[in-house]
Amino acid sequence: MTPKSSLLFVLLLLAATACGPRPQATSTDTPDVPIPTAAFTSTATASPTPTRTSTPAIVIAPLRSATAVRFSATVAPAPVCQDTPRSRMIVQARGQVTSEDPSPLNVRDSASIRAEVLTQLQARSLFYVLDGPRCADGYTWFRIRARGVEGWVAEGDSEDYYIEPILP
Repeated sequence: MTPKSSLLFVLLLLAATACGPRPQATSTDTPDVPIPTAAFTSTATASPTPTRTSTPAIVIAPLRSATAVRFSATVAPAPVCQDTPRSRMIVQARGQVTSEDPSPLNVRDSASIRAEVLTQLQARSLFYVLDGPRCADGYTWFRIRARGVEGWVAEGDSEDYYIEPILP
């Protein structure tokens, strides 16, 4: 078989393969399907008149199939603290101090009424919720950032909310 006829054979084989039906994507495993490819090797011989010969070779490489992968997420429920209102705050979201009570809200260095007060926030002060909720001392606590200070605030008591989410 001459190089031209070999090349023509490979091209016709590839064209016939390309004209077949298109495979449909599925989530099941499929067997490996070989794909014919052509590779040419050249050898040069030293002689007074240089000549070049080409020898075609067909290499069949398996086609790897895609496999569907399922992921599942488990969301842990937020803790329910005894004698506190149902938590409304959203971690990684904005919040504000409610205006129902004119008293300033203490921002503490840990989730405890005995922790040091770092600063106080007035009604309608905005903050960003970093972490929480945590139950301690009869309150639900959230770690926030406000005016460059990070600390913990109580969400409310059995009667009132001290903070509320800002919904988009």
